[in-house]
Amino acid sequence: MVLLHSLHQLNIIIHAAYINHRQREDADLDRKLIEDCCLRNEIPFTSIALKVATGASEKALRQLRYEALFSLAKNFTVATAHHAQDNLETYLFRLIRGADPRTIKGIPAIQTRGGVKLISPLINFSKEEIKAYAVKHKIPWREDSTNQSMKYARNRIRHELLPLLEDLRPGSLKRMLDFFKAIQHLQPEKTRNELDISKNATIINSKAGLPIQGLDFLSLKSILDHLLGERACRTTKAHWQSLRRQLKSRKLTKSGTLKQVQFPGGFALRFQGDRLYWERSTGKQIVAG
Repeated sequence: MVLLHSLHQLNIIIHAAYINHRQREDADLDRKLIEDCCLRNEIPFTSIALKVATGASEKALRQLRYEALFSLAKNFTVATAHHAQDNLETYLFRLIRGADPRTIKGIPAIQTRGGVKLISPLINFSKEEIKAYAVKHKIPWREDSTNQSMKYARNRIRHELLPLLEDLRPGSLKRMLDFFKAIQHLQPEKTRNELDISKNATIINSKAGLPIQGLDFLSLKSILDHLLGERACRTTKAHWQSLRRQLKSRKLTKSGTLKQVQFPGGFALRFQGDRLYWERSTGKQIVAG
Protein backbone atom coordinates (compact mmCIF):
# COMPACT_ATOMS: atom_id res chain seq x y z
CA MET A 1 0.00 0.00 0.00
CA VAL A 2 2.92 2.34 0.72
CA LEU A 3 4.47 1.48 -2.64
CA LEU A 4 1.14 2.16 -4.39
CA HIS A 5 0.71 5.47 -2.56
CA SER A 6 4.26 6.72 -3.15
CA LEU A 7 4.27 5.89 -6.87
CA HIS A 8 0.89 7.55 -7.30
CA GLN A 9 2.13 10.68 -5.48
CA LEU A 10 4.99 10.89 -7.99
CA ASN A 11 2.45 10.98 -10.85
CA ILE A 12 3.93 7.83 -12.35
CA ILE A 13 1.62 5.92 -14.70
CA ILE A 14 0.86 2.75 -12.77
CA HIS A 15 -1.30 -0.35 -13.04
CA ALA A 16 -1.86 -2.17 -9.74
CA ALA A 17 -1.95 -5.96 -9.72
CA TYR A 18 -3.02 -8.31 -6.92
CA ILE A 19 -2.03 -11.99 -7.16
CA ASN A 20 -4.24 -14.26 -5.05
CA HIS A 21 -2.40 -17.49 -4.18
CA ARG A 22 -5.60 -19.02 -2.71
CA GLN A 23 -3.68 -20.16 0.35
CA ARG A 24 -5.77 -18.34 3.00
CA GLU A 25 -9.41 -17.45 3.49
CA ASP A 26 -8.89 -13.74 4.18
CA ALA A 27 -7.16 -13.05 0.84
CA ASP A 28 -10.28 -11.42 -0.62
CA LEU A 29 -10.10 -8.76 2.11
CA ASP A 30 -6.60 -7.86 0.88
CA ARG A 31 -7.85 -7.65 -2.69
CA LYS A 32 -10.78 -5.44 -1.69
CA LEU A 33 -8.53 -3.02 0.23
CA ILE A 34 -6.31 -2.52 -2.83
CA GLU A 35 -9.19 -2.40 -5.28
CA ASP A 36 -11.05 0.26 -3.26
CA CYS A 37 -7.88 2.38 -3.06
CA CYS A 38 -7.42 2.11 -6.82
CA LEU A 39 -11.05 3.07 -7.49
CA ARG A 40 -10.75 6.19 -5.33
CA ASN A 41 -7.56 7.24 -7.10
CA GLU A 42 -8.56 6.15 -10.63
CA ILE A 43 -5.71 3.62 -10.85
CA PRO A 44 -6.19 0.64 -13.22
CA PHE A 45 -6.39 -2.57 -11.20
CA THR A 46 -6.14 -6.27 -12.08
CA SER A 47 -6.63 -9.26 -9.79
CA ILE A 48 -5.41 -12.74 -10.75
CA ALA A 49 -6.31 -15.89 -8.81
CA LEU A 50 -3.72 -18.65 -9.17
CA LYS A 51 -4.61 -22.29 -9.54
CA VAL A 52 -2.28 -23.93 -7.06
CA ALA A 53 -2.59 -26.72 -4.49
CA THR A 54 -3.02 -25.79 -0.84
CA GLY A 55 0.27 -25.94 1.08
CA ALA A 56 2.48 -25.15 -1.92
CA SER A 57 6.03 -24.08 -1.06
CA GLU A 58 6.97 -20.41 -0.81
CA LYS A 59 9.38 -20.94 -3.70
CA ALA A 60 6.66 -22.35 -5.96
CA LEU A 61 4.23 -19.56 -5.04
CA ARG A 62 6.85 -16.89 -5.68
CA GLN A 63 7.63 -18.31 -9.12
CA LEU A 64 3.93 -18.43 -10.06
CA ARG A 65 3.41 -14.90 -8.72
CA TYR A 66 6.18 -13.45 -10.87
CA GLU A 67 4.97 -15.34 -13.93
CA ALA A 68 1.54 -13.76 -13.43
CA LEU A 69 3.03 -10.29 -12.95
CA PHE A 70 5.24 -10.62 -16.02
CA SER A 71 2.27 -11.75 -18.12
CA LEU A 72 0.67 -8.36 -17.32
CA ALA A 73 3.81 -6.26 -17.64
CA LYS A 74 4.09 -5.88 -21.45
CA ASN A 75 5.75 -2.44 -21.70
CA PHE A 76 5.59 -1.81 -17.95
CA THR A 77 8.29 -2.09 -15.31
CA VAL A 78 7.26 -4.39 -12.44
CA ALA A 79 7.66 -2.78 -8.99
CA THR A 80 7.59 -4.83 -5.77
CA ALA A 81 7.55 -3.61 -2.17
CA HIS A 82 10.51 -5.57 -0.76
CA HIS A 83 12.27 -3.68 2.04
CA ALA A 84 15.58 -3.85 3.90
CA GLN A 85 14.48 -6.56 6.35
CA ASP A 86 13.29 -8.74 3.44
CA ASN A 87 16.79 -8.38 2.02
CA LEU A 88 18.49 -9.38 5.28
CA GLU A 89 16.19 -12.41 5.62
CA THR A 90 17.13 -13.43 2.07
CA TYR A 91 20.86 -13.17 2.79
CA LEU A 92 20.55 -15.20 6.00
CA PHE A 93 18.28 -17.80 4.41
CA ARG A 94 20.80 -18.37 1.62
CA LEU A 95 23.70 -18.34 4.08
CA ILE A 96 22.26 -21.11 6.29
CA ARG A 97 21.50 -23.15 3.16
CA GLY A 98 25.22 -23.11 2.38
CA ALA A 99 25.47 -20.42 -0.28
CA ASP A 100 28.93 -19.68 -1.64
CA PRO A 101 29.97 -16.44 0.16
CA ARG A 102 31.79 -15.36 -3.00
CA THR A 103 28.56 -15.22 -5.00
CA ILE A 104 25.85 -14.72 -2.37
CA LYS A 105 23.09 -12.36 -3.52
CA GLY A 106 20.29 -10.41 -1.91
CA ILE A 107 17.33 -8.69 -3.58
CA PRO A 108 18.62 -6.20 -6.19
CA ALA A 109 17.07 -2.74 -6.40
CA ILE A 110 16.96 -3.16 -10.19
CA GLN A 111 17.12 -6.36 -12.22
CA THR A 112 15.80 -7.96 -15.40
CA ARG A 113 13.89 -11.24 -15.42
CA GLY A 114 12.49 -12.88 -18.50
CA GLY A 115 13.03 -9.69 -20.47
CA VAL A 116 11.03 -7.64 -17.93
CA LYS A 117 12.57 -4.89 -15.81
CA LEU A 118 11.93 -5.46 -12.10
CA ILE A 119 12.50 -2.80 -9.44
CA SER A 120 12.24 -2.69 -5.64
CA PRO A 121 12.07 1.05 -4.77
CA LEU A 122 11.71 0.43 -1.01
CA ILE A 123 14.64 -2.00 -0.67
CA ASN A 124 16.79 0.44 1.34
CA PHE A 125 14.01 1.41 3.75
CA SER A 126 13.40 -0.45 7.01
CA LYS A 127 10.07 -1.99 7.91
CA GLU A 128 9.73 0.60 10.69
CA GLU A 129 10.27 3.48 8.25
CA ILE A 130 7.62 2.09 5.91
CA LYS A 131 5.10 1.71 8.76
CA ALA A 132 5.86 5.25 9.92
CA TYR A 133 5.15 6.53 6.39
CA ALA A 134 1.84 4.63 6.33
CA VAL A 135 0.79 6.10 9.69
CA LYS A 136 1.83 9.63 8.70
CA HIS A 137 -0.15 9.53 5.46
CA LYS A 138 -3.06 7.53 6.96
CA ILE A 139 -2.56 4.64 4.56
CA PRO A 140 -4.52 1.52 5.57
CA TRP A 141 -2.86 -1.89 5.27
CA ARG A 142 -3.42 -5.51 6.13
CA GLU A 143 -0.99 -8.07 7.53
CA ASP A 144 -0.65 -11.41 5.73
CA SER A 145 -1.81 -13.96 8.31
CA THR A 146 0.66 -16.58 7.00
CA ASN A 147 3.54 -14.30 8.07
CA GLN A 148 3.01 -15.61 11.62
CA SER A 149 3.28 -19.29 10.68
CA MET A 150 6.41 -20.95 12.05
CA LYS A 151 6.29 -23.72 9.45
CA TYR A 152 8.15 -21.44 7.03
CA ALA A 153 11.91 -21.08 7.53
CA ARG A 154 11.83 -17.42 6.51
CA ASN A 155 9.23 -16.67 9.20
CA ARG A 156 11.39 -18.35 11.85
CA ILE A 157 14.30 -16.16 10.77
CA ARG A 158 12.02 -13.10 11.01
CA HIS A 159 10.35 -13.86 14.33
CA GLU A 160 13.03 -15.83 16.20
CA LEU A 161 16.53 -15.33 14.81
CA LEU A 162 16.49 -11.60 13.98
CA PRO A 163 14.99 -10.47 17.33
CA LEU A 164 17.55 -12.64 19.16
CA LEU A 165 20.46 -11.10 17.23
CA GLU A 166 19.16 -7.60 17.82
CA ASP A 167 18.72 -8.36 21.52
CA LEU A 168 22.29 -9.68 21.80
CA ARG A 169 23.67 -6.57 20.15
CA PRO A 170 21.38 -3.60 19.39
CA GLY A 171 21.97 -2.34 15.87
CA SER A 172 23.30 -5.72 14.71
CA LEU A 173 20.66 -6.11 11.99
CA LYS A 174 21.76 -2.96 10.19
CA ARG A 175 25.42 -3.93 10.55
CA MET A 176 24.73 -7.40 9.11
CA LEU A 177 22.86 -5.91 6.17
CA ASP A 178 25.75 -3.51 5.51
CA PHE A 179 28.16 -6.47 5.69
CA PHE A 180 26.23 -8.53 3.14
CA LYS A 181 25.91 -5.54 0.83
CA ALA A 182 29.67 -5.02 1.01
CA ILE A 183 30.26 -8.66 0.03
CA GLN A 184 27.81 -8.38 -2.84
CA HIS A 185 29.61 -5.34 -4.21
CA LEU A 186 32.91 -7.22 -4.61
CA GLN A 187 32.12 -7.35 -8.31
CA PRO A 188 35.44 -8.54 -9.86
CA GLU A 189 35.73 -11.57 -7.56
CA LYS A 190 32.04 -12.36 -7.86
CA THR A 191 32.11 -12.16 -11.63
CA ARG A 192 35.10 -14.51 -11.90
CA ASN A 193 33.46 -17.10 -9.69
CA GLU A 194 30.16 -16.87 -11.55
CA LEU A 195 32.02 -17.50 -14.80
CA ASP A 196 33.84 -20.48 -13.23
CA ILE A 197 30.55 -21.93 -11.97
CA SER A 198 28.92 -21.59 -15.40
CA LYS A 199 31.97 -23.09 -17.14
CA ASN A 200 32.18 -26.06 -14.75
CA ALA A 201 28.41 -26.61 -15.00
CA THR A 202 28.90 -27.10 -18.75
CA ILE A 203 31.86 -29.49 -18.20
CA ILE A 204 30.04 -31.65 -15.63
CA ASN A 205 27.18 -31.99 -18.14
CA SER A 206 29.53 -33.17 -20.89
CA LYS A 207 30.85 -36.64 -21.78
CA ALA A 208 34.28 -35.61 -20.42
CA GLY A 209 32.97 -35.03 -16.92
CA LEU A 210 34.43 -32.76 -14.24
CA PRO A 211 37.74 -33.78 -12.55
CA ILE A 212 37.39 -34.36 -8.82
CA GLN A 213 40.96 -33.45 -7.92
CA GLY A 214 41.26 -29.80 -6.95
CA LEU A 215 37.49 -29.47 -6.49
CA ASP A 216 36.38 -28.44 -3.00
CA PHE A 217 32.92 -29.14 -1.59
CA LEU A 218 31.76 -25.50 -1.54
CA SER A 219 32.65 -25.02 -5.22
CA LEU A 220 30.87 -28.26 -6.15
CA LYS A 221 27.77 -27.19 -4.21
CA SER A 222 27.73 -23.86 -6.08
CA ILE A 223 27.87 -25.72 -9.40
CA LEU A 224 25.01 -28.02 -8.41
CA ASP A 225 22.91 -25.11 -7.08
CA HIS A 226 23.42 -23.45 -10.47
CA LEU A 227 22.29 -26.61 -12.29
CA LEU A 228 19.32 -27.20 -9.98
CA GLY A 229 18.06 -23.62 -10.33
CA GLU A 230 14.59 -23.34 -8.75
CA ARG A 231 14.86 -26.95 -7.52
CA ALA A 232 17.81 -26.08 -5.25
CA CYS A 233 15.44 -25.17 -2.40
CA ARG A 234 14.20 -28.78 -2.31
CA THR A 235 17.56 -30.25 -1.40
CA THR A 236 18.11 -31.53 2.13
CA LYS A 237 21.00 -31.77 4.55
CA ALA A 238 21.27 -35.48 3.69
CA HIS A 239 22.10 -34.70 0.04
CA TRP A 240 25.03 -32.50 0.97
CA GLN A 241 26.33 -34.73 3.79
CA SER A 242 26.44 -37.71 1.40
CA LEU A 243 28.12 -35.61 -1.25
CA ARG A 244 30.74 -34.23 1.15
CA ARG A 245 31.70 -37.71 2.40
CA GLN A 246 31.87 -39.19 -1.08
CA LEU A 247 33.90 -36.30 -2.49
CA LYS A 248 36.45 -36.66 0.30
CA SER A 249 36.68 -40.43 -0.23
CA ARG A 250 37.03 -40.14 -4.01
CA LYS A 251 39.78 -37.53 -3.78
CA LEU A 252 41.78 -39.89 -1.55
CA THR A 253 41.17 -43.26 -3.25
CA LYS A 254 39.33 -42.60 -6.57
CA SER A 255 36.63 -44.94 -5.25
CA GLY A 256 33.83 -44.83 -2.73
CA THR A 257 30.67 -46.44 -1.42
CA LEU A 258 28.28 -44.38 -3.57
CA LYS A 259 27.84 -44.46 -7.34
CA GLN A 260 25.24 -41.70 -7.54
CA VAL A 261 23.62 -39.07 -5.33
CA GLN A 262 20.08 -38.28 -6.42
CA PHE A 263 18.80 -34.70 -6.48
CA PRO A 264 15.33 -33.15 -6.93
CA GLY A 265 13.86 -33.06 -10.41
CA GLY A 266 15.06 -36.49 -11.51
CA PHE A 267 18.76 -35.60 -11.68
CA ALA A 268 21.76 -37.36 -10.19
CA LEU A 269 25.46 -36.69 -9.69
CA ARG A 270 27.35 -39.77 -10.87
CA PHE A 271 30.82 -40.70 -9.62
CA GLN A 272 33.05 -42.59 -12.03
CA GLY A 273 36.72 -42.93 -11.15
CA ASP A 274 38.15 -39.45 -10.74
CA ARG A 275 35.29 -37.72 -12.64
CA LEU A 276 31.84 -36.34 -11.89
CA TYR A 277 28.86 -36.39 -14.25
CA TRP A 278 25.50 -34.58 -13.94
CA GLU A 279 22.75 -36.53 -15.68
CA ARG A 280 19.22 -37.82 -15.54
CA SER A 281 18.72 -40.32 -12.73
CA THR A 282 18.78 -44.00 -13.68
CA GLY A 283 17.02 -45.01 -10.48
CA LYS A 284 19.86 -47.41 -9.60
CA GLN A 285 22.51 -47.16 -6.89
CA ILE A 286 21.20 -43.77 -5.82
CA VAL A 287 21.69 -42.54 -2.31
CA ALA A 288 20.56 -39.32 -0.63
CA GLY A 289 21.25 -40.11 3.00
